[in-house]
Amino acid sequence: MSVTGIPPRGGTTNNNNEHKNKQKPIIVIDGPNVACEYSGSRPGDARGVVATYRYWKEKGHNVAVFIKKHRLHNDRNPKVLLENVEELLKEIPKQSLTAVPAKEDDDSFMIEYCMPRKAVVVTNDQFKDHEERFQGDEKKEFVEWRNSHRCGYAFALGEFLPSPDFEIQLIEVKDPKHSDENQPKATSKPKPKPKPKPKPKPKPKPKINKHDSKKSKAQQNTPKGAPKELMQWLEAELQDWKKLSALSQHIMDNFDCTNPKRYILETTGATGSVKKQLESIFQGRLEFRGSKGNTAARIIPTKAPTSKPALKSKILSISWLAGLKKSLREKWSN
Repeated sequence: MSVTGIPPRGGTTNNNNEHKNKQKPIIVIDGPNVACEYSGSRPGDARGVVATYRYWKEKGHNVAVFIKKHRLHNDRNPKVLLENVEELLKEIPKQSLTAVPAKEDDDSFMIEYCMPRKAVVVTNDQFKDHEERFQGDEKKEFVEWRNSHRCGYAFALGEFLPSPDFEIQLIEVKDPKHSDENQPKATSKPKPKPKPKPKPKPKPKPKINKHDSKKSKAQQNTPKGAPKELMQWLEAELQDWKKLSALSQHIMDNFDCTNPKRYILETTGATGSVKKQLESIFQGRLEFRGSKGNTAARIIPTKAPTSKPALKSKILSISWLAGLKKSLREKWSN
């Protein structure tokens, strides 16, 4: 078998001139999943990751390994390190290792990396718990990618075996012969440089009224470009705990969109997941609870300060009661 052309089954490939303008997808290895599958227990054996990496490199793919950082380096608690981790660090180049922070979800990192690149993820994890993170068209794209780009596997006497039913889909690339960049450009006379425009005089700063300068916290925390309609709606929705999945559905219903994350990105410029977007919009005014598909958020409630008149009346009432008590004692003693 050759390592060029389209692979029909199990990652193997055949030579075929029809696929000259196609390239092999990136292979992403779910490090913890592969290591545990190889050893049959936690934290797993790095030799399984190395065997998987060698298999795909020999097939001519670019390979990336995602793994938690504390599984590779951990002076405080060496027990959590992968077995034979030194073999992994020696065999796999540093640029091919993606060390995910300990408190982050490594599956989410892999999914976010693979989907836009049409990369293949090698794992026996079905990613079913990640469906709730997506809504509308984005959820459909995730399911389609998972069904076509997730490669299961097994080990036989230490040898990596991809699923026989898995079929790699090559990625189409533009033919360099027909690329616009390689077409000869028509020669023309160079245009004269325009004369520099005179710099405008700086406008005097307007006087700021003290009353106008006082803005509400919501106005101060609204990012540039965020529409007032969306901000006011979010302020009302998040007065009490609201699941992010339910909030995403309400955004689709109220603003007539199919992808809430994309809608927030286009209207506010906030990037990342819906949680990250809300954190960017509210700038420290939100609190979260739950994890993964059950994450909920609300605006942190503020305690109303005690007004000065109320405090003054409270002090007067205390002093009046003290005086009354003193006069009654004097009366009884006489």
